[in-house]
This record gives sequence, structure tokens and C-alpha cells, in this order.
Amino acid sequence: MLVPYNFKDGKFEKTAAATHAEKGIVCGAIMALTRRITVDFEKGKDKRKDIQKGEHVSIKGFVDDDKAVVEFEAVFGKITLKTDVAIKLSNLEFPCKLAAAASKASVSKMFDTYPYLNKEGDSSDVTIVDKWWLNLMQTDAESRTEVVKGAIKFTLDNLWHCSNDYGPEDLLIVKRGSSFEVWTKRAFKPHEIMFIPDTTEIKPRFYTCNRSAIAKNTIDPSSTDKRPFVLDGRVRGNPAPDSKSKFTLFWVVQRAEKDEHKLINMQLEYTRFEVNASVTIGDKVIPQKWASDELPSIPVMLNPNKVAAHTRLLAKEDKDIKDLYEKQQKQVTKGEPAKEDASGAAASSSDKAPKKRVLPEEAEPKGAEAKAAKPKAKAKGKAKK
Repeated sequence: MLVPYNFKDGKFEKTAAATHAEKGIVCGAIMALTRRITVDFEKGKDKRKDIQKGEHVSIKGFVDDDKAVVEFEAVFGKITLKTDVAIKLSNLEFPCKLAAAASKASVSKMFDTYPYLNKEGDSSDVTIVDKWWLNLMQTDAESRTEVVKGAIKFTLDNLWHCSNDYGPEDLLIVKRGSSFEVWTKRAFKPHEIMFIPDTTEIKPRFYTCNRSAIAKNTIDPSSTDKRPFVLDGRVRGNPAPDSKSKFTLFWVVQRAEKDEHKLINMQLEYTRFEVNASVTIGDKVIPQKWASDELPSIPVMLNPNKVAAHTRLLAKEDKDIKDLYEKQQKQVTKGEPAKEDASGAAASSSDKAPKKRVLPEEAEPKGAEAKAAKPKAKAKGKAKK
């Protein structure tokens, strides 16, 4: 091993090690390989391994004037082998300097490829942003989730404009015990009553029996089981003046008990929604069209037959939601964790359920996931839904 100075003929003579030390190349210094080398860990036993350029090593000592001893380590099967190797100092460099040189070479190559980036007076601190197209917002599951919710809200708003106005001359709401009842004050023709499941809570999971409705043709992009979104009306079913939230008649109408099925006079009907529109950008007009299976299918509550005056409105719970609720209750009874989702529930409520739109992770957004439209600004005077 070299030492910085040798004592010879009554005086100290500077060695190559002293010169190395002045440059910071000392025992324990971390260096990086400037080129690939092959190291033989056990001669004659085929224990060789290529050590790549940029690999960090620690100096253990020096031999001759231009070589440093470093230790390499490699795994062969279940055995870890180590060996000391004398390497020329010209094959070692400080990691920061090596990185700076690589960066300079990379920038030079980049400017050769894109000369328009290297104009006089511009900063040379330039790096290419790689694979930026994979990080666009439309590929993000969370942002696509908001798009689906926007499409549901747009559909609800249009249904609201299709519904009738209701006031104190039409309906009477009373509270019997802890439950609310909706009574007619006049006679209604078939389909004259239409209540909308309006809510601001749109979530990919099921919450409350009699206070939820499935939005068919929707999929939560962030879910792994392709669950549809559910309209949650648990805070929209209290019409009392002191309620903290505004209510919707859809959530107030009572659902029939087992012994009340003969009294049912309201039913849920899933809607079909189609849009033909155009987008004008300057002088360019771009037509847009959405089929009914590309947009949310929202249930509304209708009276299929005539309803006489002084009649309590009573509806049958959505079968999809009812089955899901009962399944979860059984899981809770058995001590299993309740699965709070509505996956697969929408498929059973009709013979021809609208197809659901499955969006692969990298696919171009389509249908309800990509078609959040501008809501109407129209407003009406009387209370609806």
C-alpha cells in the first residue's frame, strides 16, 4: 500500500498517494467506474461477472502509482462472493463528476436532435420530459370518475326539466311516528306523477336501504370490480322545515312492506337518454352524438295507473338495491365484512339491461365516462321531484 510520504535520506519524499490525496482520492473515498469491467471472483471456477459503468466502489488502498484497490461483491446462486481488484485510477471518477459529464453529453446529444431548443441566449439547463402522454389527465382514474359523476348530474338535471311542478294543492306530506308519508290531494292521471332521485351524493357503493338508486351504464374507473355508481339519498329524505338539507320527493315516498304490495301505486322506471349536439370552435363545427347505452340510465318514480285523491303514495323498492341490501345484511349476520358496492346489481332488473361501458386503463375515454355535458341554466318556480 502506498503512503503519502516516504522518509528517505533524512527527508520526506512525496509519493503518488499524496498527489491522489490532494485530489480527494483517499482510502474510503466513494468512486464510480468510468467503463464496464469483468471481475473474476474465483479464478478457474467460472465465477465471472460484468460490473457496469457507473457502479459505485470504495477505495481500500493503493498499489503502484496509478492503481487503487477496491472491493466488489456478487451473488452466485445462494452464495455471496467478494474480491479485491486493483483498478487503474483512470477508470475511476467521483460520482458527481461522472454524472455531470453524462448530463453534458446527454444535453449535447439532445441539442443535436432538437437544434431549435438551443437558441442563443437560452438557458442550456434543459431536459426532455419523457412519456408525458402517459400522465395526461384523461388517463387518470380519479379525474375520469368526476367525468362520470358530471354525466350523471347532467342527466338528473335534464330529468328535472322533464318533470312536473308540485305544490300544496297537489300533495300533502305528514309525519306518522318517525316516518314521513306523501298523500295526494287531487286525482292524478297515469304517468302524471314523476319524481326524480336528485342528490349531490354519487358514490360507487351502496349505503342505505330505501335511500339509494343505481345509475346504470356507469362504471367507477377507479374500481377493480367495475362497480356502477349509486345515487345516495340518505340525507335527502327529510322534508321537515328544520332539516339541514333540501329534500326530494323520490326519497320521501314510502316503500311497501310485505303486507302492503296490493297498495303499491308507484313504480321505478329506468330512463333512456340520447344526445345529439355540436361543438363550435371558431368556424369549425364538430358534431357530437351519444347513444343511450353510452349515458347514465337513471330511475324515475312514476304512477303507472290513475291515482285517486286522498291516496297515500307507495312504491316498490328497486329489486337490484333490495337484493344487494339483503345480501349485505346476511354477511353482517354471519360476521363477514359487508361489501359496500353495487357491482353486478344492475343486470337483473330487466330482461334487456342496457350494456355497461367498460373502459380499459389506457383506452380512450368514451360514453358516460367522457361525455360530461354542460348543464342547463333553466329554473322553475315550484318545487319539483
